[in-house]
Order: sequence, then C-alpha cells, then structure tokens
Amino acid sequence: MGWCSATTIMDAVVSRVEEAVRGALSEDQQHEEDIQQFIDGQLAPVVSALATALRDGDWDCIEEAADFDRFRQEMLGYDDKDMVAWYRRQLADHEDSKTVREYAGALLSLLERMGH
Repeated sequence: MGWCSATTIMDAVVSRVEEAVRGALSEDQQHEEDIQQFIDGQLAPVVSALATALRDGDWDCIEEAADFDRFRQEMLGYDDKDMVAWYRRQLADHEDSKTVREYAGALLSLLERMGH
C-alpha cells in the first residue's frame, strides 16, 4: 500500500527549512548570485534523511513532490551510479525537447561531478 501523504510532508519540510536558511542569512548574503545553490546545499542532507524515512514508510508519489526536480537524487535515495541509470531511462522515455534538454544537462553535470 502506498503513502502519497508523505509528499505533503516533504513539501512542508523543504519549504520551512528553506525559509529558515534564508532567514538566517545576513542582508549581504541574500544578494549573492549563488544563494539558491547555497540553500540547496544546506537542504540536501535534510531532504535525504527525510526521504529515507518516508520511503521506509512506503512513500509513493515521490516524483510529485514540489521540489523533486531540485532534489531528485536525495528523494529517490540513489547513489551516483543509480542516478545515472535513472537519467538514461528518463531520456529514453521522453521525447519533448524541454524535458530531454533538462535531463541531458542534469546527466552531464552528474557525470562531470563523477569525473567522467
């Protein structure tokens, strides 16, 4: 039996933690161009830990989370190798240029980070 309510939990936690991180930044820090990257870096371990607990509770609808595209790997619980395979499956399953471009770019970034 699935549990789509976990998506609501994930969305609420990500939103509140992001607000907390933004609130903790000084006025000068809030004007930096890479602020979203900083926030995502702070949120990633929280999302990963929460997603692990929710998946253990039979979380369905993972990809319906509001911030799934920001934290795909953390929500899915995949290591780099599994994430590469996931992106390749997505590229094979989608034909629209916007989605293909998005997944291809994410796959390229991941491969570069892995040193390939």
